[in-house]
Amino acid sequence: GIVPLLYPIRSDTKFSLSNAENSLEISFGHFDLRTSKERNYRYKLLGLNAGWIEVPVNYRLASFYNLDPGNYSFVVQSKHKNQTWKNENIGLGFEIRNKAFWYRDSFLFGTIAALLLSLVTLLFLRMKNINIKKEMRIVHLEREANLSTLNFLKSQMNPHFIFNTLNAINNFVLQSNIRSANKYLTMFAKLMREILEGSKKEFITVDDEIKSLRKYLLLQQLRFPDKFDYEFIVSVESNSKKIPPMFIQPFIENSVEYAFDKPDIIGQLVIEFKVEGSFLICTVKDNGIGMDKSKQLNKSGNRKSTAIKNIYHRIEILKKIYQSEISLTIKESNPENEKFPGTFIELKMPDFAKVVSGRQ
Repeated sequence: GIVPLLYPIRSDTKFSLSNAENSLEISFGHFDLRTSKERNYRYKLLGLNAGWIEVPVNYRLASFYNLDPGNYSFVVQSKHKNQTWKNENIGLGFEIRNKAFWYRDSFLFGTIAALLLSLVTLLFLRMKNINIKKEMRIVHLEREANLSTLNFLKSQMNPHFIFNTLNAINNFVLQSNIRSANKYLTMFAKLMREILEGSKKEFITVDDEIKSLRKYLLLQQLRFPDKFDYEFIVSVESNSKKIPPMFIQPFIENSVEYAFDKPDIIGQLVIEFKVEGSFLICTVKDNGIGMDKSKQLNKSGNRKSTAIKNIYHRIEILKKIYQSEISLTIKESNPENEKFPGTFIELKMPDFAKVVSGRQ
């Protein structure tokens, strides 16, 4: 728009323009009775340039475009043909205001950057959430696979014992010893029921495990009469602790099957359960022929017991599933006795009832 100005203009005259009014033209002139064609003009805009801009004769217009926000002062001088420029300056001050912050480029760029950052963050969190779900799914599948393997290993421990026990009971039948056959067949049936019920559970109490082990050892004494005696030493606080079913039986089976192979002495088997700190300690100790001779016997007799190997495998799987410390130590119990060094087995494990409850 055109803003008319009245002459004379005060030196303190100042206009305020919006940021949208940053391009303007200023026309100027001089009251002169002489010929105007012989008058020259020059101007400068303080705040934009410091030097004078001289315009042609009869040209009385100054144009400025896209001025930045700030304070400016327009100054103009004139002279008549070949005379010197008058020191008297005509000035016009004006201000171009800043844009509202939401119109500024910095605000626009900042907003776009914030939106992009938010989008990237959302995508990152989304991908992270998807990856976490995938990892949880993988962990779940691995746990299911480990449990399946664990159940398979447990199922492999029973057939050999079942077959031999039924053969021993069958001997009573052949000898017409119906009372003994009935007694041990009933005990065998109870033991099988306990084993089958235990196989459905991840863990059973030490007390339940000992009940099954007592039946197992009585049936083994049926197979091997006068071959060995056994003893349980169980602390009161260990009775309620939980362990995997059929976890101790393979070590006892190994002693009964292989450690007492010589008729020189009566085998002694001691099974102990005790608590040390947060761990349950189970030890199996015998006075048999020892590990080396037992291995030689198994090799020469072509009898390979996979039970101990399965126990090692079960321990590794349990450690992975429950992130728990489980250790197995096997050594000679009396190494100075060359003939009967015996075997000492220590199984150190947590109370699995607490481990499971802690993961829920």
